Amino acid sequence: MKRLVLIVAALMLSGGAFAQPREVIPTDQISLARGQIKVLVFDEQIGRINVVGKGIVEAEPQTDRQMSIEGIGSGSSQLFVFSKDGKQIYSAAVVVTAELGHLVKIYGNSKNDDLNAGHTLVWCNEFGCGRPDGDLPKPTSLAAERIRTR
Repeated sequence: MKRLVLIVAALMLSGGAFAQPREVIPTDQISLARGQIKVLVFDEQIGRINVVGKGIVEAEPQTDRQMSIEGIGSGSSQLFVFSKDGKQIYSAAVVVTAELGHLVKIYGNSKNDDLNAGHTLVWCNEFGCGRPDGDLPKPTSLAAERIRTR
């Protein structure tokens, strides 16, 4: 009997070790540039929108099934969307950069060119590639993405 009491006491004391919190990992990823806006359309009605990490992303409902998100500051944030009955219907890790895109170096123009002779720089983003000097306006995206709930 004494052995049984010791086993029960040990199990009760170790119960706290099993009650560790779980990390919430967003199911989607969104990349935005500062000032860029994306519109998300859901199959269910939106009840509540939570943004973790203020000052990076602004999210607002546009209709009962559509919302917009805008990159307002560089950094990373998390977005959670809940239905009217409180069920989580969407989550995303959102990364906002100063400018959407990156420089690409192109070495040589044919397979016989010397790769150490130099390179050409182009600025590429999700819309295509162009001049890296920034004298042309960079496009922004207002495309709507449909989100299917499971």
